[in-house]
Amino acid sequence: MMTAKQTKKDLNFELNLLPVFDILSCCICFLLMTVVWIQIGSMNVNQALGAKGQAGTENAPAIWAYLNPSGQVVLDVKNAKVANWMGESVLQGNSSDKSISWNIVSQRLQAIHNAVPSLKTALVMPTGKSGYQDIVHIMDIFKQLGISDVGISPL
Repeated sequence: MMTAKQTKKDLNFELNLLPVFDILSCCICFLLMTVVWIQIGSMNVNQALGAKGQAGTENAPAIWAYLNPSGQVVLDVKNAKVANWMGESVLQGNSSDKSISWNIVSQRLQAIHNAVPSLKTALVMPTGKSGYQDIVHIMDIFKQLGISDVGISPL
């Protein structure tokens, strides 16, 4: 026969929380160590619509920048009435290391922006081998020129 004292004793047990605290402290340490490796960068730009624009509206001038893996940037102005515009302009850096000459690209984009002051749309057309830093660099140049609608074409 069980007494009341024995049933109370059976209901009292201890839970070992020490392993839970060990795991929790390891997770917190891991979180604190890895948070310094995360760098979040953002640019405040609107998605560009491209050359088609919205239905029923006149197409606004846009500049398309094609990034080639061979170190070339091809600039093409669409829907703009520019005097003496030859179409596409190829700008190439050093052909041996396939790097892009960003000073020349910036100067050419500044000249295009001065010729077409209403230019507010830019599209970046990278290839599968285009470097991420090149895409961000040309987007930064567009942003510095005051081009607010910057888009990136999907691969």
